[in-house]
Amino acid sequence: MKKNIVIKVDEPFDSHNTINNNKIKGNILGFCKGPQKKNWRDKYLLVDLENSIKWKDKKIKQIILSARYEGDCEEDILNGKDIVVNIGIVDEHVHLNIDQKINEDQISFLGIGGVEES
Repeated sequence: MKKNIVIKVDEPFDSHNTINNNKIKGNILGFCKGPQKKNWRDKYLLVDLENSIKWKDKKIKQIILSARYEGDCEEDILNGKDIVVNIGIVDEHVHLNIDQKINEDQISFLGIGGVEES
């Protein structure tokens, strides 16, 4: 299911200092399952980053995406619909695979934003 995308980080605004132009290039690998957090779903899109990013002294190689608002879904992201997404980072010491269950301590909230096809 590999799909090239560009993730635009809109908030937090301090990401301007660590993420080039607030844009992250990556490849959607597929779905993974995880803990349902506030404003998140229990299904995420797993993304391998084209280039790692530095975030709070960590080297991040994978992120997860989730539709933020009710009425939107992760398939909307795959279909190129312009929706707001939650962006999470995967702990630098973890490498996830599709269909793998994510533990809550393996992910952290990065911000919200949108997705464009690359």
